[in-house]
Amino acid sequence: ISMKAGDTLTYAWEAEGADDLWHEFHGHTADTVSFYKKAGGAKHEGVLVAPFDGIHGWYFENRSPKQAIVRLRMGGFYELVRD
Repeated sequence: ISMKAGDTLTYAWEAEGADDLWHEFHGHTADTVSFYKKAGGAKHEGVLVAPFDGIHGWYFENRSPKQAIVRLRMGGFYELVRD
């Protein structure tokens, strides 16, 4: 998602079917990458106030032998972008 500095995002995601899903929540510009959270687990929720204009989002890696479905809910000030 694209956010402007100071914009707020509330989010919650849950991985259905997987016990161990590695996730990285990060933001980046053309010059910088900032990691907000790196961890394992099956769900997380929180609030982000964007520290800079740029792209913010998640990387998920399923470390379980089971198939996982990730459901993400978001609210706030952002624009969806296609990668």
